[in-house]
Amino acid sequence: MGEFRVQPLRTAADRRRCTEAVLRDLDALEQMLELGMIEDRRMHCGMEQEMFLVQEDGRPAAVGPELLELIDDPRLVSELARFNLEANLDPQPLGAGFLEGFESQLRELLRIADTAARELGARVLLVGSLPSLEPADLDRANMSPEPRYAALDAALLEERGSALRLSIHGWDRYEATHDSVMPEAANTSLQLHLQVAPDDFARAYNWAQTLSAPLLAAATNSPFFCGRRLWHESRVAIFENATDGRSRDERARGLEPRVGLGGAWLRGGVVELLRQQVARYRPLLWRDDFEDPFAALEAGRAPRLEALMLHGGTLWKWNRACYGAAGERPHLRVENRVLPAGPSVVDEMANVAFFFGLMGWAMSSGLCPSAGLEFDDLRHDFARVAREGLDARLHWLDDASGATWRACPADELIVDELLPRAHQGLEGHAVPASTRERLLGVLEERVRSKRTGSVWLLRTASELRGRGRDALLEATRRMQEHQDGGEPVHRWPIGAEREPVDGATPAAATSDLRVRDVMVRDVFTMRSGDAVSLAAALMKWQHIRHVPVIDDAGAVHGTMTARALLAAEQARRDPDAAPPSVDDVMEAAPPEISPDASLLDATERLLDAACGCLVVRRPGGPLLGIVTERDFLPALRALLNERS
Repeated sequence: MGEFRVQPLRTAADRRRCTEAVLRDLDALEQMLELGMIEDRRMHCGMEQEMFLVQEDGRPAAVGPELLELIDDPRLVSELARFNLEANLDPQPLGAGFLEGFESQLRELLRIADTAARELGARVLLVGSLPSLEPADLDRANMSPEPRYAALDAALLEERGSALRLSIHGWDRYEATHDSVMPEAANTSLQLHLQVAPDDFARAYNWAQTLSAPLLAAATNSPFFCGRRLWHESRVAIFENATDGRSRDERARGLEPRVGLGGAWLRGGVVELLRQQVARYRPLLWRDDFEDPFAALEAGRAPRLEALMLHGGTLWKWNRACYGAAGERPHLRVENRVLPAGPSVVDEMANVAFFFGLMGWAMSSGLCPSAGLEFDDLRHDFARVAREGLDARLHWLDDASGATWRACPADELIVDELLPRAHQGLEGHAVPASTRERLLGVLEERVRSKRTGSVWLLRTASELRGRGRDALLEATRRMQEHQDGGEPVHRWPIGAEREPVDGATPAAATSDLRVRDVMVRDVFTMRSGDAVSLAAALMKWQHIRHVPVIDDAGAVHGTMTARALLAAEQARRDPDAAPPSVDDVMEAAPPEISPDASLLDATERLLDAACGCLVVRRPGGPLLGIVTERDFLPALRALLNERS
């Protein structure tokens, strides 16, 4: 979509013109296939790397546009949010040195981006979903300024007809309403492109679908979203929901959202796939100067199929068809979008080797996954992996013919069945044994130890929760340190295992702590009209002294305290009086403070207000937590220890 100057479809006439342009491109592609104009010999592959920009403390750094002004490299481009970037690596011939070529380019582009980021007080971070991200970061103010993002946002909102309601249940539960497509910016991915001959497209596409679940199982790196532990790959749920433009009626009849695996095996070729997408999904964006593909053909050059590719660019299927007109002959690609970014360059290259190796084996095997596997089983496998990671059970071939399939644990499947096939596939591309063993060895060790990026983040954050500081910020900082160190994630220490990393940025000193580092996020609240007896029981059970009282809109308009309970007890001495509600006895709402405020500011606010707690929220934002006098004690003890 980044190649086009686009705008939302404003009128029915615009939509008809856009649809006709898409259909004309599809007719042109069909004609090119019939005439044998599509490349079927010289095969290439490609990569796209998305990344986060973060501050030294781990918070997102909204400096993407400013960073790109410092860089003179067309391979680095903007992404949806100001705290995202994308690197488009130059394609590589699918042969002996393609993995080294990608790794060298990737390291170079990350170095260029990180050097520029440091000039702006930021760093580049590779992770599927940023642990330190907060709901307030997903505001339109953080959207990149390129018009195409505003156009996409407006088009999805118009198609959906209402604000986006996110409801994701995992270890924790995230439920919130967003008024834009910005939750998509919580994700960064590693996207792989495999060029295929037209006659091989359907089989390659079906194999990419089949291999998506085990590929993701070995690589999960997105367990957190807005402070909540959700799935091993929460990015799947976030992405599928954030770009959901379906109306209520479309959801009711089971239309798949614009992100997903699809609903069935591909039986025909690329034209069948594109026809299905055109039939099921209306165009979202258009431009009034699309190239006429048949005029291009008459002029003796390959058409760009701009309308068709723009439509495909608003369908973010986990595997999708791509067409390219660069080079002597146009070509077709399968784009795999399953992998999250990170957690390190060597981990990513291990995942890249795994995918291209498996695809090489699959395409030379003569097997067809649709022969014996139900597509619904494939979809369920992918969903299980996103939730459970390497603990999921997956379907795989039960015999050499591919006619029967069995269910087996993901880690056993990868080590016993898939890694040998990946070696075989890379060997077929003439990849040296030393490269195969280095990269696939990293993936094997990661799977055997069952320490993916998501497992490392979950265990690290869990170990840090008792330390009196924001565990997710510290986990983000540690991830940055270990990425700088260059080791794969399964060798990263956790908690007590931790050792200093040379050149690492030290954790913030106690005197630099912020409210977010000490506040209580898991807040018990009362609703307006609730019984005082419930408040009393809650405070007794949870050993807490302050319970915010919220209205139906979530705004805090009072606090239940010990003094309020005493007032309620006096009121209950009248036997004829109705049981009091919290509204009758609650104290005034506590002062508010930003999570970014210093502990000194919070202390002064508490003293000035002569109250026992502060409500933590950003202006106009939701309740993020509370901070009480008791929450300052661990930080005070740490500060005294530092000074002694």
